[in-house]
Amino acid sequence: MFCLRISPAVMAIVVCLNFFIASSHEVRAASSTLLLSEVQTAGAGDSSQEFIEIYNAGSSDMFLDDMRVAYRSAKGETDTTVYRFTVDDMIRSHGYFLLVRSNKNVGRTPDALFETGLANAGGGLALRESDNRIVDSLGWCTASNVFVEGTAAVAPDAGSSLERVVLLDTDNNGTDFRIQLAPNPRNSEDSTAVPIPTTFLTFGVSALVLAISRLRIGLCA
Repeated sequence: MFCLRISPAVMAIVVCLNFFIASSHEVRAASSTLLLSEVQTAGAGDSSQEFIEIYNAGSSDMFLDDMRVAYRSAKGETDTTVYRFTVDDMIRSHGYFLLVRSNKNVGRTPDALFETGLANAGGGLALRESDNRIVDSLGWCTASNVFVEGTAAVAPDAGSSLERVVLLDTDNNGTDFRIQLAPNPRNSEDSTAVPIPTTFLTFGVSALVLAISRLRIGLCA
């Protein structure tokens, strides 16, 4: 693992530049969309112990019928459907939906099961509408497919997960996700997340705290 040390001052400047760049593009607001919030691609001692957690950041309950979770290999150009939601699937406002690999135990009761394996070294996931529009996506480590937002997130070690930082959504996987050493999958019975106001001050403070906490940036080998 190669690490680059960056001073807090430099990181603060980068955060400000990112804000102004994002302001000039259409950015999905964290307060009005579904988000991939935590993903585990391998358990400790069990490479098939996987889960996908989805969060409803909106102010209304959302029915998910006709939507699907799609997967692509690191350089994949075609989708593999991981799970297609049914008319009975929904996520309450500020609630979760938990997908777990079949026959695996992640410590929480799944809302649904899936069969497709997720490559730990690199891959991508996306939430797609019935018309194939991408609602949210995540690419990690060696991924270079269309599911990568900005830069890919680092690859989690087996037994760890990729978790969205305070449900931040800047459309940059490398910024929005961190390694969670103690995965915490949440299902439809959980509603512990706090909505994030979309004000400039809140965004700036959240991003600055994140920047200072990440003085060491790990790059995938």
